[in-house]
Amino acid sequence: MFLKLLEANSFNAVTINPDFGCVEWPGGIDLCPDTMYHAMTGEVAKVELHSPMALREDAKKNP
Repeated sequence: MFLKLLEANSFNAVTINPDFGCVEWPGGIDLCPDTMYHAMTGEVAKVELHSPMALREDAKKNP
């Protein structure tokens, strides 16, 4: 499934899901924000966001 993302056109079709705040591509490929944060930093997310509204508010506070 993720092999499609090696193609530039497929990879560049990335969006942020407005309901869940996750990174997603057409075809049902998505990545969990908490998992991405942990993979990049080695740390567990300090704040758990439980709703799309909380994700949007946090994004406004921390652009």
